Amino acid sequence: MLRKAAMSGASFEQLSQMARGGGALAAGSPQSASNQPTAGPSNTISSDILKFGNSETKSMFLTYSKFIRSLMGTIYGDLIVLKFLIMLSLFSPDRQGVKNRDLVESYQQIYAETLRKYLDVRFVNEKNIFARCIMKLTDLRNVNEVHTKMLLKMHVEDIEPLLVEIFDLPQ
Repeated sequence: MLRKAAMSGASFEQLSQMARGGGALAAGSPQSASNQPTAGPSNTISSDILKFGNSETKSMFLTYSKFIRSLMGTIYGDLIVLKFLIMLSLFSPDRQGVKNRDLVESYQQIYAETLRKYLDVRFVNEKNIFARCIMKLTDLRNVNEVHTKMLLKMHVEDIEPLLVEIFDLPQ
């Protein structure tokens, strides 16, 4: 049910509420979480949330923030490139538990070639932009590895079911 909702464009807040057993949400329904910072109208989360974390959480936030700034600088804020990079990351044949690696790799190649063509048209004067974008996938894996290690230190029952599913954590 969560995957279907995610594929149909549900927001992260809606998916989180569904994962907690809140069911489907109507568009624009108010979100509430007592005593916790919430997303405002611009879908941003205040950095005040760091007050609730430990030094490891703060370090992870800073690492993630640095990665995002670097990524967005590399792709000049182009959200189409970002979406292609997400697809390349998702369709990775070396992910744990992949059943048909050849098929997954063929999809990844299609997305990679389409990204390369898009970049050639969109950024004519940027000769190495494709290589720089692909290198960001390596950086993303490093950030993900740190994040997963942090999640594994937590009790799985304390993590939202959506995150358990995304990070393929043992239950």
